[in-house]
This record gives sequence, C-alpha cells and structure tokens, in this order.
Amino acid sequence: MENLDSFFWAVTGAVLSFILSSILPIYLSRRRYEKRTDILGEWKSAYQGIDEPDGIWVTENLHIDVFLGKLRLKNSSSSHKYIYTGYAKIVHDVYIIGDWLSEKPGANAKGSFILTICGQGECMYGYWSGSDSVGARRYGRWVIAKNNNDLENAKNHIEEMRKSRLN
Repeated sequence: MENLDSFFWAVTGAVLSFILSSILPIYLSRRRYEKRTDILGEWKSAYQGIDEPDGIWVTENLHIDVFLGKLRLKNSSSSHKYIYTGYAKIVHDVYIIGDWLSEKPGANAKGSFILTICGQGECMYGYWSGSDSVGARRYGRWVIAKNNNDLENAKNHIEEMRKSRLN
C-alpha cells in the first residue's frame, strides 16, 4: 500500500509539474495577448522581397490572432503568391519578435522578424530575415498598417528611421 501511495504522489507531482511548466505559461500568454485588441485583427502588409527586382514590395493581407500563447501572423492575398505563418511574442510592449515559416507545399523557406509598434499604434515597421531562392541569407524591410494609406506612410517612416539623426 505504501508503494501505491508513493506512486500516486509521484504521478500527481509529474502532472502538476507539466501543467505549471507547459500549460500555465501558454494560458497566461494567451490571456495577455487577447487583451491587445490594438494588435489583433486584420492588417495590410508590405515587405521588400528578395527574389524580386529592387524596389518591389510584396503586398498582402495579414491576420493576427493568438495561438498556443503566441501571436500568430497569417498572410493571404499575396501579390507574389507567398504563403507563410509567423509566431511571435511582444517584448517591452513595443517590439514584436518572432519566426516565420512558408506554408507552400514542398517549401523550406523560414526566418525571423522584428517589428516595432509605432508610437500611435497605427503601424508596425521593421525587418524580416530568411533565405532567398538559392539559399543565401537575406533580409528586407517590412511594414504593417490597418489601411493602405497608413501602409504608405509606414514605408516613408521606415525610410526616415534609416537616416542618421546626427546630421
């Protein structure tokens, strides 16, 4: 009987440990991100492609929701037929940092991104990184906004952010 009690408490401890280390953080992150209605929902997105000629921006719609305790970014209607999903977390209430993965069958394209939320929350801007069509590591600018007008303003904003403030 004593062995049965020891087994019971060992299993109970293992289950509680799993819940506290795995499920609870996901639940708490989900609750925290679900309150960020300023970030969740439908967005317009544009990023500099690396397999396209210079100056070309890939445009698309972007849906942001919460999945397994992280922000999930899922594109649609890509002007260049790209399909990807990104998973991210919010850091210091200002940065969205995560990884993306192509959803195109047979593709192995993947990478990372960092976006900064604009001061008034109307857009996000930053950089993505990944491999081009021959496997070289590349990066490009990425902007996200609620509408096309703000998307164009975000492109101008990220261009201004590249300039030195010391001049």
